[in-house]
Amino acid sequence: MNQTEIAVTLLSFVYVLALTHILQCLRDLWIARDHVKPAASQLIWMISLMVLGIETWFPAAAADQGAITGWRLGARLLFSMGIYFACAFVSPPVPEKEIVDLQVYEARNGVGYKATFLFLGAVALPLNYDSLTHGGAVAMSWAAFLPTQWFLGVTTLATAVSIWRREPWVRTTCAVIVLSVNLLGLPSRMGIP
Repeated sequence: MNQTEIAVTLLSFVYVLALTHILQCLRDLWIARDHVKPAASQLIWMISLMVLGIETWFPAAAADQGAITGWRLGARLLFSMGIYFACAFVSPPVPEKEIVDLQVYEARNGVGYKATFLFLGAVALPLNYDSLTHGGAVAMSWAAFLPTQWFLGVTTLATAVSIWRREPWVRTTCAVIVLSVNLLGLPSRMGIP
């Protein structure tokens, strides 16, 4: 195993743990559905972060990306840990007998996973720039690069509004926007033309 294969294995392990949090929580919520008060925005955020985890895991595990060393490895590891924390924060504990109110959970703990999501956007920016300009690609100015990152701007704005505003319809709308942008990027990130 070379250094890149070891790095990809480590990143994959962190992503698997992150996705496991959400999948187990969704299972637990379904099993305990008789005493769960659903909230659309919380459930949409869970799905959105799961989609984000999947769509960022596949490029991180791509075999043709060359050596992952130095700051690239550090930034990818930091991003995968951010995905882990966001997935862990968005997944509420589901006790066997107590009522689980997902709207209350989001109101109390939503800033944790939403702030982590904002952090992920900040880490993604230099990684995305590097992926477009590294490995013999033509150098691109930041002024030309930034418009290509419209999806980060849209999701950052929707997330910030979701933190700032408390109305359920605003939070649900923001969650739908974030999920929609993630779903738009899923095919290309998975290598589907």
